[in-house]
Formats: sequence, C-alpha cells, structure tokens
Amino acid sequence: MIKSSDILVLGGGVSSIFPILLGKKRITLINDGKLFSRILISGNGRCNFFNEHILDKDNDVLNLILNNSEINYPSEVLNYIKNELHIDYYKEKDYYYPFFNKSECFYYPLITKINESGFSSIDARAINIDSKNKIVTYLKENKEEKIKYNKLIVATGGFSYLYKQDYSLLNSLDIKINEFKPSLCPIITKEKIPSYLFGTRLKGKATILVNGIKKESEEGEILFKKDGLSGISIFNLTNYINKYLRENKNNKIEIIIDYLNHDGYSSLNFISYPEALRKYIKDKNLKENEMLKFTFSSLYSFKESQASYGGISLDEIDLTDFSLKKYKDIYVAGEIIDLNFRCGGYNIGYNMIEGYKVIKKILQDGK
Repeated sequence: MIKSSDILVLGGGVSSIFPILLGKKRITLINDGKLFSRILISGNGRCNFFNEHILDKDNDVLNLILNNSEINYPSEVLNYIKNELHIDYYKEKDYYYPFFNKSECFYYPLITKINESGFSSIDARAINIDSKNKIVTYLKENKEEKIKYNKLIVATGGFSYLYKQDYSLLNSLDIKINEFKPSLCPIITKEKIPSYLFGTRLKGKATILVNGIKKESEEGEILFKKDGLSGISIFNLTNYINKYLRENKNNKIEIIIDYLNHDGYSSLNFISYPEALRKYIKDKNLKENEMLKFTFSSLYSFKESQASYGGISLDEIDLTDFSLKKYKDIYVAGEIIDLNFRCGGYNIGYNMIEGYKVIKKILQDGK
C-alpha cells in the first residue's frame, strides 16, 4: 500500500522552514541531509539571515515575489522569528544577525520549534514526480518507495556545496530549467597570480567589463587566491558574470580593481601600499596608481559556491501563489527557482519569505 500525505515537502533547506512550522501535522518532509544546514554556515557562522533592503517597498525582487499581495510577508516572517521562535536578533548596518552572533542561536530555537510541530519525516532522496497520479518516488537505503500527495512543495534547493548536478527530479516535471551554475564564489583568472600575492586582501571596488564595456561594480573586500580572485565584491559580481555568460558564452569578461578608494577615503602614496601589491605593480610594469585588470576564465566549483545561479524559469511559475502553471497542485520555493541574490542575508531572507507565502496560500485555499 502506497503511503500518502496531505502536503508533501521535498527538501530541507530554509524555504522549507515555514511549510513545516505552519503546516505541522499535515506535512510530510522528504530530505536526505541535515535540516537547514545553510543556517549553520551563513555569515561565516554568524547567520546573516535577513537584510533591511528586503523590506524596501521599491524593492523589485520583493515586489516580484509578493506579486501585488496586500500581505506584508517580510514583516510577518520577522515577527514570527522574534515572537514565535523567540530568536533575539540585532542589525549591523543592513544585516540581521542573532543577538549573540552565532548561527546556533538561530538554529537551536528553530529546530526545537520544528520538532514540536508534529510533522512527519522521511530520510530519503526524491527522484521522480508523477504529476498525473500525484505520486513521488524516492530512494531510501537504495530501495525505491512511493508516496501520494494532495499538495506538493518542491524546495530541494540548488547545487551549491555539491560535487555534481542531478536534474532527474526536475526533468520528470517537463518544465523549463535554466542550467544551474556556481555563484557567490571565487573566480579563476587567466592571469597567473604570483605566490607572494596569495592571501593579500584589499578593500576597494571591482568592476565588470563585458567586451570592453563597463558594467556593474561592487565595493568591498577583494582577496587574491592562487588561481584567481575572491572576496565579497567578487562573490556579488558572479551573479552578473553568470548573467552575461548566459546571454553569450563567448562574451569576454574582465575585472577591473580600484584599490585606491574605499569608504570615502583614498590613497595615492605608493609607499603606503602593501608590500606584495607594490611588488606586483613593479613586476607588471604598471604605474603606481594604475588599476589592476584581470581576465575571467571560470567560476569555482559548486562545492565552493554559496549559492546556485539558474533554476526553474519564472515563466513556468504562477507568482500569485508560486504554483507551477502546468501543475496547480505543485508549488516551488527557494534556490530551485531562477531568482538569484547577492550576499548579505538576501538568500535566506527571500527563501524564507517564498516558503512562508507558499504555505500560507495552501492553508488559505484549504479552508
């Protein structure tokens, strides 16, 4: 006899948090990893879980997610975190962190509440969705089993931290998937980085050139690695790099680094430069105040990325409730969707909001 569930959730990432918390005993979760593991590594172990700009009324991404809804989902999510999960938090500039600056201070209250919700859990990997008969096939201890659903939430995430991609589950839905790529990660440059420059950190502005034309810029830290560039400004530029490579894989992408200006200050005194930077400028026969230029070669692997770029095309999604246009009883949320965010609490914040909206819509329609 095939098992059944009223609301079946695939994936244990942050977009599954509110379906589990609000769906409670109506929920069955299929997940083959540690629940909400992203939380434990977010913000270098500090759990940067939200950003003040998510609350902006003129935020295009938020308006897309809310889709003219009269409900203030971001505020409701923050209120739930504060009043129901009893997680104390504070803001550092625009970034939200747990009060004690530790991921465990977000994770432990969340897991405690999750365990009290009464949801059912299956430790397995979903491999196929039969949308016609509303059956999910999953692999548990190398044995195939099946479960029927009334409503299905697909929140399996992207491919960051994984060694390989597996599209089998998504392919069973026959919908448009934009290829997943690593994002929010270091990049490999065509230019060789000398060993004496490894580990050098600079604050400044990194700018993308596409076929010689200046495009987006990001201010922040730049870190030199043995084969390329890293740091928060480079991470944020990878979303744009992926965008331009999707448009044309032959686009020539270069990165210009202005290391002379940051936080409203500037420096033109060559003697005050880091020794490794002074040596590099001399070795490359650059002028003392000349910006650095590097040519993009490739992205780091999924294993070393913080997020994926790509996913289910927005054309396939009814944004009023995040159901699939082809299958109104199948909903999607989180990094599996082709919505791509920068560092700074946006990924966790938006993913929680998407999951919150999905379960609220399902519960509302089920009354």
